Amino acid sequence: MRIANYAKILAIAILVILLFVFPPLTGPVWLTFFSFAFVIAIACLGINLVAGHTGLLSLGHAAYFGIGGYSVALLMFWYNIRGMEILLLTAVGIAALVALAGGYVASRLSKMYFAIFTLAITQVVWSLLVRDFDITGGASGIYVKNL
Repeated sequence: MRIANYAKILAIAILVILLFVFPPLTGPVWLTFFSFAFVIAIACLGINLVAGHTGLLSLGHAAYFGIGGYSVALLMFWYNIRGMEILLLTAVGIAALVALAGGYVASRLSKMYFAIFTLAITQVVWSLLVRDFDITGGASGIYVKNL
């Protein structure tokens, strides 16, 4: 193996060790900060996958993140589900189903039409979530207690 491969393996090993050691040693502020940072990093990886490798401009990532977030909030608020594993799996599943339906249509479009379609998906999801006062709380949202 080359030295670069050893360096990558060492960096990954250090990162994994830090992920286990860091949370107990810090306060909740830093844990929350890094949680948000990792969520944003996941969003960036998704955008990089679409824009960097295919060259397509996708404006629909926010909609799928919103669907996942609202899925967790609605399950906690209306059904009082508190298991993080169940919430995450359900949120990913619901967002993936919506993305699969939108991706089926979007995969047949190219360049500017792809960007317009993904923007339209984002606007439809936003208008459905913001204007539904009975279920989502409208523009004010809903309050969910901590896990």
